[in-house]
Amino acid sequence: MGCTLSKSLSSLVRGGSSGGSRNNKGNGAAEPVGDPPPPPAPDPRHPLTARQIFSITKSWKAIARAMEPTGIEMFVRLFQEKGDLLDLFEKFQALRTKESQRESMELAQHASVVMTTLDEGINALDNLDYFMDYLHNTGRLHFKIKGFKKEYFWIRFQQHDFGHIREPNDVIV
Repeated sequence: MGCTLSKSLSSLVRGGSSGGSRNNKGNGAAEPVGDPPPPPAPDPRHPLTARQIFSITKSWKAIARAMEPTGIEMFVRLFQEKGDLLDLFEKFQALRTKESQRESMELAQHASVVMTTLDEGINALDNLDYFMDYLHNTGRLHFKIKGFKKEYFWIRFQQHDFGHIREPNDVIV
């Protein structure tokens, strides 16, 4: 007796619809599930350890919950600290105050694009080939901007204690 769902689940646990057992004892009890397979060996070319990748992706999850406001604040602080960078953005020339920057739809849209780009890169840290291609393509797009220097990518990172980032020359864009 019992409902159809219970019978189906019971059948799956026993190893099939015929009531055959998956274990050698024939008592209908399911065998314990074995340990999961070990993670793949890390790519020897990767400059980050598995622990560093885990720490970065775990930390990023909190940021990813509010990417647009975080991105806006990142740009507001960047423009306050390095006002000359604002000149690289034609769309933001009139945004000279923190308030105007925080209220700008154009800046919010750009912040979302940048944060989505960071999200894509961080989520690809365990796939080094894809990550490097993605990083190079992002760099190529920025080098087309008149007055852009590769060091601009590192301004924010150098102000934080990211143990995996050493010098701008460690990553080739």
